[in-house]
Amino acid sequence: MNDSTLTLNRRITLFLIWLNLTLLSACTNNQTVPQKGPKPDIVSHTTPTSMVPSPQGTQVLSSYSGSYALLIGKSQYTHGWSKLTTIPSELQQVEELLTAKGFHVERAMNLKADALGKRFEAFVEQYGFAENNRLLFFYSGHGYTRKDKWGNEKGYLVPTDAPNPHFDKTGFLQKALEMNQILTWARRIEAKHALFLFDSCFSGTVFKAKTLPEVPRQISEMTQLPVRQFITAGTADETVPAQSVFTPAFIDALRYGLGDLYKDGYVTGEELGLYLKNKVPVHAEQHPQYGKIKDYSLSRGDFVFMVGATARPVPPPVQSQAAVPVSPVAPMPVSPVPTTPIFKPVSDRDGDGVADNQDNCPNNRPDEMVSGIYKTGSRRGCPLDRDNDRVPDYRDKCPRNRQEELRNGVNSDGCPLDEDQDGVADYQDRCPRNSSTELAQGVNPQGCPLDSDQDGVPDYRDN
Repeated sequence: MNDSTLTLNRRITLFLIWLNLTLLSACTNNQTVPQKGPKPDIVSHTTPTSMVPSPQGTQVLSSYSGSYALLIGKSQYTHGWSKLTTIPSELQQVEELLTAKGFHVERAMNLKADALGKRFEAFVEQYGFAENNRLLFFYSGHGYTRKDKWGNEKGYLVPTDAPNPHFDKTGFLQKALEMNQILTWARRIEAKHALFLFDSCFSGTVFKAKTLPEVPRQISEMTQLPVRQFITAGTADETVPAQSVFTPAFIDALRYGLGDLYKDGYVTGEELGLYLKNKVPVHAEQHPQYGKIKDYSLSRGDFVFMVGATARPVPPPVQSQAAVPVSPVAPMPVSPVPTTPIFKPVSDRDGDGVADNQDNCPNNRPDEMVSGIYKTGSRRGCPLDRDNDRVPDYRDKCPRNRQEELRNGVNSDGCPLDEDQDGVADYQDRCPRNSSTELAQGVNPQGCPLDSDQDGVPDYRDN
């Protein structure tokens, strides 16, 4: 893992768990000199709410006996990790949104290594064994991805007291929470649906990636089958910006129904993942990934939110003996809903992640984007042409031509011209205009007619 990778990945956001938990890992963020004195751990509860569904949504939402969310944020890091100052305000917005959507929300801030794992486990013990619960985990903080000695990628959540692995690898591994532990909890819970979101770059090796939405099924069918879904803010080689784009885009997807791609009144985990995959790159150089756990029995359903439902307070659930005791606080009031989304809807006809008003090629076909597009500059949104031969890479048979190979031009396939078709490209052909007669006996490496006996008379006319 190089410094650029560590500088990249910075915040992971664990979110939305639809009746079953699990998954985790991420990249890293910019490193700074160690900071002193993390703020004390903060744990709070927000009064749960239940949805007041439209008639067509009554059956769907009634299939859930409870909706529970765990938000974990870390902003006050030490030991070589940069502080993430925007996380508290971002998590407050997420908490308000989920409360309005009928979730009982628990939030914990600045957990150290010994408390981080216990907090996850306590939440699972308390809410994870009721079959009809839907669970949501949201983690916002530093994450890290490393390769072990066998070349396997492993992801970690970074507690506030974990050292930077570049300076203290052993200390980091002793304190960081490994993704495999999250997966273990995810498989252990009995709740049907669990959705995890990470506002961080992450190598998607633990879930089955999806690139296209499935044909929509009946919502009732989706809610009956179990699922563990995961969404991350970017890939392992990308940098998450200091001010999150992923989190406000997530909020807009649910608050304004922008994630309802099929316009059927629901936002599923699949739709949410696809929406974020297309929306976030418009505003940042990062590309969210989404998918399901690599376990068939836990990948058949889909997490479901209802669009446009209101909420009313309901009594909080009785805390089980297995839960870690916390001090409840007064319910947080839900902020008035803004009249416009944080991100205004942007037209992107070809779905390449570049808004039409900034796209110089707004009508690309899927085959034209298969080799990638330009994200910046005068050719933004147009198919890549890495050797600048005016033949885009998706149909270029020679996409890595050097400048000398382009000197005499290229053919329609993007390969150096060979005007006389003698197998020697014009840029290195000393006889580039041979006639068919002159080629009858073959040519030498310089592209000129063969003269086997070196008598100065080419073979094609040498008796």
